[in-house]
Amino acid sequence: MSDNAKLVLKVFASLFAFGLTWAVSNQAAVITTVSIMLVWVINVAFKRWRIDLGRAYLTGILWAISFGLVVIFNPGVLPAWPNLDDPSLALSAIYSWTQMVVVALFPYSGAAMTIYNILAQDVLQGVAKILPMREPF
Repeated sequence: MSDNAKLVLKVFASLFAFGLTWAVSNQAAVITTVSIMLVWVINVAFKRWRIDLGRAYLTGILWAISFGLVVIFNPGVLPAWPNLDDPSLALSAIYSWTQMVVVALFPYSGAAMTIYNILAQDVLQGVAKILPMREPF
């Protein structure tokens, strides 16, 4: 498969993921976009200091930023913290709460991670190469 065909498939997959996110919620689409841009800025800043963050670290940072933005702008999406009065059920309650958080955040963080890992990283790395690199401070 040629490089152009791969790029077209990446663009199609990213647009499809963004379209699904927009269908879920306009706010989810905005949080997805802001999360991707913040991670890109973090990546460019670290590259200017000659520190190469791997894709796994950037994806983790992306998830954390998405989580933080959801907590700030749409806290109603998150499930209520479980009642931990019964010690025998505390671990099970925390586990269930964690599952509910992952499901609740999927429209926000899942789309951001999919778009960033499929397309944005390739495109944004190209943009970062165009930017003038100067020594930090």
